[in-house]
Amino acid sequence: AEWHWFEQELESGYRSGEEIVVAHHHLPFEFTEMEADSYWTFPNRVRGQYLDLIRKYNVHHILVGHRHETKNIYASDKSFTIYVVAGTARFFDNNGFGINYFTVATDDSATGVTQEYNLLQGVTHMKRSLGLPNGCPDIFAH
Repeated sequence: AEWHWFEQELESGYRSGEEIVVAHHHLPFEFTEMEADSYWTFPNRVRGQYLDLIRKYNVHHILVGHRHETKNIYASDKSFTIYVVAGTARFFDNNGFGINYFTVATDDSATGVTQEYNLLQGVTHMKRSLGLPNGCPDIFAH
């Protein structure tokens, strides 16, 4: 049922001429499309089907989290880009907390998309000793 829904949504956007941006938690892959299963990525048993749909409906931009780092991953044929935009990434990169703004000017993932990182001044890490989950920014205290 989920695959059918996903393909219907992609097809609808494609037929309407929309620039489709797909967003979800896990990375489809991290290094190569044929890499082994890992904690960070889609299992191979679904990865191929997912990537086939991404290509079929001309998706160029995929936003994911899960990894606590900020990076771009490119398809082997450069047909799409995976943007890893985890909210706590900059904390683990020692660059503080912030927000990534994306500007999509064209469907060319390599040159038509720009990112701008904006640091949130004064945002700190919540302490586990306060009974709060480790890794969450204390954005409401400022």
